[in-house]
This record gives sequence, structure tokens and C-alpha cells, in this order.
Amino acid sequence: GTLYAQRFPHNVGRFVLDGAINPSTSIGQQTMAQAIAFDKALAHFIADCPRHKNCPLPADVTPQFFTDLFNKVSTQPLTISTRQSARSITENLVVTGTASALYEPESGWPMLRTAIAEAMQGEGTSFAKLADKYNGRRSDGTYVDNQNDANPIINCLDWSDNRPNESILTEAQKFALAAPVFGLYVAYSGITCNFLKVVLKRTKITTDQNTVQIQKTATPILIIGTTQDPATPYAGAVALVKYIKGSRLITFKGEGHTGYGRGSACVDDAVDRYLTTGVIPVTNLTCRS
Repeated sequence: GTLYAQRFPHNVGRFVLDGAINPSTSIGQQTMAQAIAFDKALAHFIADCPRHKNCPLPADVTPQFFTDLFNKVSTQPLTISTRQSARSITENLVVTGTASALYEPESGWPMLRTAIAEAMQGEGTSFAKLADKYNGRRSDGTYVDNQNDANPIINCLDWSDNRPNESILTEAQKFALAAPVFGLYVAYSGITCNFLKVVLKRTKITTDQNTVQIQKTATPILIIGTTQDPATPYAGAVALVKYIKGSRLITFKGEGHTGYGRGSACVDDAVDRYLTTGVIPVTNLTCRS
């Protein structure tokens, strides 16, 4: 939506950009912000867990619990035994499953509590369900679409990253300090782009990223930012409102990824009114669930 507004500002209709990012940031800055946001979301999950009878976490638990869990699963994968086959639930799937749960606290947090309890017994069913939902994997091992193939290519084109692998490795230590749980897992995303460049070495990879502010669009754009969004941190929405002149910001004070359709009538009513009538809020809004 932002790229379209840059190229065709006079054609912009009723745009709602939910889970917004700042197009002026580098891939390194974006991944660092995301790593920190995921660690914060996990801390909120940990703080909320004792309020539920089925909380499997120890009373004095710290985020190190998850680092220890990931490290243990890296050498002793969890298992699932079904009539069809036995499946090994690896470190990658447990990390992905944990992150997936943080996207949707209403449904994800309860399942994460169950997944942790199962993992303590060597069982990986719920972690597999969480990871499969994120990856779009069906129960028969096929996938609903090609998003896992498309996303790395899109991301590498969205952000031009010229750091060599050696620099990414060195900078990873900064990620580990800023986000001890998820930092190292997201720090190496640039390596994917470097491998892509090798694979497509005969094809010139270019990006048309434009960091010039958008001064005027035919219709004002509505931007939504969730304060505890782990995937697209709130700061991105704040920056995008400044980036797109004349836009409006809806701040959703809550957990999880994106704000529309998350149980806040304040957010939903403002968006629905804008989309159906074209009336945008006069000023920025702050909403709660």
C-alpha cells in the first residue's frame, strides 16, 4: 500500500495499512526492532501465565526458560506419534510455534501453555500445530500456498542489504544482548538474501525502495498500530504516519499482531466507517480492547 501510494498518489482510494512498518529503516534496524518486540511479547505472556490454572511455568520463571527449552530441543527433538507416521518436532518448529502463539494472544497464549506442558513430557503436538498454522502446513504435509517461498524474495527486494555474512554474524551478538530469546533467531535473515544473490547471480537484483516522504494522496490513508505487536512493532506505525502526510493513526493498546478485527469496537467502527463512507477520523485515535 505504501509503495503504491508512492508511485500513484493521485489514484489512492480508501487505504487501511494495519501492522505498519517504516519504509525508511534498514533491514538490520527492522529485524532488531522485531526481535526486541518478540521478546517483550514473550515477557508479557510469562507475566500473564500465573493467572491461569493450567500455567506450566515455574513460579520463579524467567525468559531463560525458553532459551533452555530451545537448546534442549535442538539435541532432543519432541515427538508426535500418529497412525500415519512419527514426526520429529525440531528446534525450528518449537521456536516458530512459540512466535506464532504471540501473534494471537486470544487463541495463541492458551495453546502455548498447553504446548509447554506437553514439551515437558517430550510431546510436541501443540507446538507442531502452532508452527504449522504459521507456515501454512496441512496435516498431510502439503502447504496451502507458496508464501514461504515468496516471502524471502519479497523481503530481500523490499530492503536492500549489502552486509556480508561475516558482518551479519558479528552483529548477531548485538541482537542476542537486546533480545536474549529471539535475537539470534532473527539476526541471520540477511544471510538468506545473500544466498539468493548467489542463486540469482546472473540476474541483477534491484530494489525500487523510495524513502522520500509521501506529501499528498487523493484520499487520506488510515494507519493502525498495535502497541504490543511483536511482528510489526508499534514504532513503525508512528513513523509511517509521519512518512505519509495527511494520514491518520489508530493506536490499539493491546497484544498481538495487527489491530482490526481483534475485539476493539473502537478500532473496527472507525475502520468500517472509513471504508464504507470515506469519513476518516478527524484526529488520531487511541483504542483499547
